[in-house]
Amino acid sequence: TKSWQIGGAFLHRRADRLLRMMERLTKEHGGPYEHAYFQVVSGTDAFEAGRWREACDHCDIGTRILREQCRAVAWEIVTSEGFALSALAQMGQLAEMARRLPRVAANAQERGDLYAQLCFNAGFPNLVWLAQDQPERARQLADDSMRRWPSTAAFDIEQYLYLIAALHVDLYVGDARGAWRRINEVWPKVQRALLLTMESP
Repeated sequence: TKSWQIGGAFLHRRADRLLRMMERLTKEHGGPYEHAYFQVVSGTDAFEAGRWREACDHCDIGTRILREQCRAVAWEIVTSEGFALSALAQMGQLAEMARRLPRVAANAQERGDLYAQLCFNAGFPNLVWLAQDQPERARQLADDSMRRWPSTAAFDIEQYLYLIAALHVDLYVGDARGAWRRINEVWPKVQRALLLTMESP
C-alpha cells in the first residue's frame, strides 16, 4: 500500500490560516479557556513542525492560564504539560524535565488519572529515568501505567507513548533484539493507525 503523511507546504499554510483565524476569534470573543486553548493548539502545531522551544513556550502559557483561571480542565492541562515535557526532551533539556516531572507525575497518581500517568510515566518524559541511569525504574513506571490502561484493539496514543518508552529502555540496556521483536509485534497495528502519518520529526 502507498504510504502517506499529514503535512507538507499546503497543509502548513492551511494550519497557519486556521491559527490566525483562531487567534482573531479568541481576541475578539474568547475568555480564559479559549485563550488557553489557543496557546495549547499553537504549541502542538509547533511541536509537529519540530519547533521545540516555541512548542514548550506556548504550552507553558496555556497551562498557566488553565491552572489559574479555568475549572474542570484536567485533560487540557495534562495534554499541554505532556507536549511541553516532550518538547524539552527533544531539546535535550533533561534537567528541566527532571525538575518538572515529579510534581505532575505525583499529581496524576493522586488523582488516579490513568491518561496522565501514561503521559508522564511513558513517552518522552520517561527519558528522565534513563538520564539518571535507572532503566529498571523507567521500565517499571511505563509497564505499570500501561497495565492499568484499558486494553483496546486499536493502536491508540497511549499505546504509542508506551512503545516509545519501552523501546528507549530496550536500546538503553543494549537489548536491540528485544527492541526489534517489540516493534515487529505491534507493527501491523501501527500501520493501521494515523499516528505515523503525522509530520512530527
